[in-house]
Amino acid sequence: MRPLGKGLQVLERLQARHRRGLKSLWAAGTLIILILSLLPKDIMIPEPPFSDKIAHFLAYGAVTWVGAIAASTLKRRVYLGLAMLALGILLEVAQAFVPGRTPEMFDGVANLGGVAGGIFLAQWQRRRQVRT
Repeated sequence: MRPLGKGLQVLERLQARHRRGLKSLWAAGTLIILILSLLPKDIMIPEPPFSDKIAHFLAYGAVTWVGAIAASTLKRRVYLGLAMLALGILLEVAQAFVPGRTPEMFDGVANLGGVAGGIFLAQWQRRRQVRT
């Protein structure tokens, strides 16, 4: 095992200090996605002024990014991504049983894009911070 560079050591200490808060923020964001995905159509919040696919991409991307920043290893970030993807698929299927809601394949595609983007951004930030 090679020794950690100075930049990575600083990053690891910073992440460890804030990891609990980031995990809490990730859990809260995941809960919000869960609730909004399963609300019946008649009590839903207003539609965003842009495509709902963009909303799916941004929501899953932001929540996954926060969770990936909190994850200490690449392996944990990959597991997080798989869990978020599974959540997105399950919620789309569950919408078939919610009054006024229907599952949409392209919502799932937007979820996948957001998850991949969140993981990629967190990994890119980590590598960038290690170099400085």
